[in-house]
Amino acid sequence: VQQSRDAYEQSQKALEDFLSDNTIGMLRREISETQQIIDNLSTERLSSLAAIIGKRLNARTAAIEQYLEAQTLANTSIISEAMHSQVTLLASYYATRNELEQLLEETRAMRDQTANGGPASSRSNSLALVLLKARAFAGTEELPGNLQVSLSNAGDLQQTNADLVQDLDALITVLVARQKTVADQITKLSADLSQGKRLNLPTTNGDNTPLQQAAAEQAANLFSLKGIETLLPESAMSSDAALATLIDQYALKLNKAESQLEAQEARKLDLTNQRDLNRDAYTTILKKQNEVRISATLSGSEVRFASSAVVPDQRVTSRLVPIAVGLVVGLLIGLVVALIRGATGDGVRVIGKAAKGLVGSN
Repeated sequence: VQQSRDAYEQSQKALEDFLSDNTIGMLRREISETQQIIDNLSTERLSSLAAIIGKRLNARTAAIEQYLEAQTLANTSIISEAMHSQVTLLASYYATRNELEQLLEETRAMRDQTANGGPASSRSNSLALVLLKARAFAGTEELPGNLQVSLSNAGDLQQTNADLVQDLDALITVLVARQKTVADQITKLSADLSQGKRLNLPTTNGDNTPLQQAAAEQAANLFSLKGIETLLPESAMSSDAALATLIDQYALKLNKAESQLEAQEARKLDLTNQRDLNRDAYTTILKKQNEVRISATLSGSEVRFASSAVVPDQRVTSRLVPIAVGLVVGLLIGLVVALIRGATGDGVRVIGKAAKGLVGSN
């Protein structure tokens, strides 16, 4: 017992000495800090490389966008010029249509006024008709033969109202015809513009222009990562190599600390297991010693009774068997009595007495 106790106390002391003078906590902190440094350096390295590469790629992308923008601007300017001329023409058609509508409205109003007016108003109406004709046909197209205005006879404005109405009807007919012609031109030009017709664009292929070729070449190099080695300047490569070397140094330090921690934890586990083994052995031996001591204490004791047993003089017969037989016979007799109960009352009484006598004899 003393030997097992000494072994247990020695193993416990060895474990306590190790726990008081081990570097497990320090190694764990060192591992955590070193890993954090490695993570920070790796993040910084990747961020630096990504920033430099992103800057170079953005520059290439900007160059491609400039090429494409210049090409688009050139094509757009051509289309814009063609569209501008056609839109200007369409606007002139709309202006002509509005002017014709106004002239037609004024001519119809003047016709109604002339048809309902008296002879005194014929001179003023004649002058107004000359002005309407000048507005309707000046600078646009030649007048029809029946609507020629002679400036040499402008002073002779003595026309009857009937003649004026006839001239106004002719003017209305011409204005309506011109109005229909202008409306047809507006419809056709609008349809052509919506379908991209009548723009008179150049037939040259835009892909063969220097700007388009340069943009296509730059885009192909970008998407195929051609010249990717030029995205990192030499200074960036040197800085990246220095960071990689520093990360490797910290990685070696981390591996060494992890190896030391593993050895320390293995040593702690061995000491703990040895202490537990010695403690179990000591406990077992101590229990055995107590059991032996208790057995030795109980070996000399005696058990005494209040009175001694008396030996019987003769054999005692058991009465259990006759009692059981009597019960069975009684049950059988009861069944028989129940069956023949209605036959004769005397028979039942005789059988009952016989059964009682049998049970009493037993």
